[in-house]
Amino acid sequence: MTSAPLLLQRTSTQRLLVRGIFALTNQLVRSVASGKQAALPQLMSERHRLLRELGISVRDDRALGCLAAITAAVQESDMALEAMVQH
Repeated sequence: MTSAPLLLQRTSTQRLLVRGIFALTNQLVRSVASGKQAALPQLMSERHRLLRELGISVRDDRALGCLAAITAAVQESDMALEAMVQH
């Protein structure tokens, strides 16, 4: 059985990871908008690292559904960014 402090810590960690993913998405959009495409690979790599870390911390069905939604959004964002950079 998981103790309450450990559960709260895991949830807090997951929230921080999600916020980091969202913040990196914002940075990616700003980089494309300002023409600073050189930063994209590093930002995308860091966003995927945080997503992997989030995936490791997920244990319950509800969180798995959220992880699947965030993963799909990141994949769609990657495709959109790549399409914008190519044009």
